[in-house]
Amino acid sequence: MRADTEFKKLVSDELEWEHRVSAPSIGVEVNQGIVSLSGNVEKYVEKLAAESPAERVSRVKCVVPKVSETRVVEQVEAALRPRAEREAHRISVEAPSGVVTWRVQSRRVAAGAAWSGLGRRQCHQ
Repeated sequence: MRADTEFKKLVSDELEWEHRVSAPSIGVEVNQGIVSLSGNVEKYVEKLAAESPAERVSRVKCVVPKVSETRVVEQVEAALRPRAEREAHRISVEAPSGVVTWRVQSRRVAAGAAWSGLGRRQCHQ
């Protein structure tokens, strides 16, 4: 089995080739073949892009993503505005750990906006 230091170098090298994410913003730690990724990215797609290189490395047991999106609340609010300009002031958005939670009177409008183009895995009403 590969040593953890070798896994870390291989994953870091793969991250350098991933054009959808800034490699220096992602930390890589390895413990017994389990890769932990940490850091902050601007968008959800960048978070997914950070996971792909680690998954490509042969014999990695598991990838534990601890990458946070820094602008998820702003992205949801921006998606809400075009659809619900009149009601936007009645909508509050929170995103602890990247899980979007919103409170609003018009759920149908807000849910559509929250899901549009953001690629969310979870959205709690």
